[in-house]
Amino acid sequence: MAPWYEVKPKRVLLAVGFVVALGGVLFLAFTGTVKSKTEYKPPPPRAKKVSLEGFDVRGPALGEGEEVILISSPSCPACRAFVPKILQELKGHSLYYKHVRYGKGGDELERAMECVREKREELFWDFLKLCYSRPALALTWLSDKTSSDFVKTCLTDRAVEAALNRDDEQVRRIGVSAIPAVIVGDELYQGGVAIKRVLLEGEKGD
Repeated sequence: MAPWYEVKPKRVLLAVGFVVALGGVLFLAFTGTVKSKTEYKPPPPRAKKVSLEGFDVRGPALGEGEEVILISSPSCPACRAFVPKILQELKGHSLYYKHVRYGKGGDELERAMECVREKREELFWDFLKLCYSRPALALTWLSDKTSSDFVKTCLTDRAVEAALNRDDEQVRRIGVSAIPAVIVGDELYQGGVAIKRVLLEGEKGD
């Protein structure tokens, strides 16, 4: 099974064409033209059509409006940098959360998040925000809001483990290969840059 990778900004030069910024001027190698940075418009975010048949979407939702499914993991550094921004700035959408396993490290936060979703859903989004913004303090916060026994039970709950396994299998089945990712309607967008342009800036995907 292929490992997850994070989408990070990189400088990539393609054989068929690339953009080079020189002192505020962009040279488009694939056309041979020169434009200012204000004139150049990047191509629309790339969308992938997906089928959500058999794809579970569980609440609680954050906000009201068009349904958006966020696919992420607090174990992913790029996700920890990006998800708090989405949670703070996203408007006009109902945001749902879908877990996916990332890396080979521990998954205590993922287990606790799923357990809170199932047993104390009124705490879910506040706890999720802490898992991404201040992960070292998240379990302590949850213990204070519930009890140490609650947290211990969450971390060993077999039903929670089964739910996480189902989420991971379903996410991989629709072809997600990078996180963070979102599904809007039947379109999948992968990587923080594409998500920001579609959800926060209102661009349409290609």
